[in-house]
Amino acid sequence: IIDYNKDDFTKIARDMDAVFDTVGGSVQSRSFDSLKPGGRLAWVAAGEAVRPAKALCTERRVIGSPTACGPPYAGGTGRP
Repeated sequence: IIDYNKDDFTKIARDMDAVFDTVGGSVQSRSFDSLKPGGRLAWVAAGEAVRPAKALCTERRVIGSPTACGPPYAGGTGRP
């Protein structure tokens, strides 16, 4: 278990296949940094507006929800 309030989870959890974010805000934006290219991020809380999810999906080449990341879902990879 990683306490995200105490530890920098992006340095502990690297190249993850999937992250499920239930916190949102800056935690969601930082969660992208823990994913490997092609990884999947699922969330139930809104992220911060500073780093929009669509840009992060493209930048990190990860798969997010179609409504947040836009088609083709995976930041341009074409994978659903």
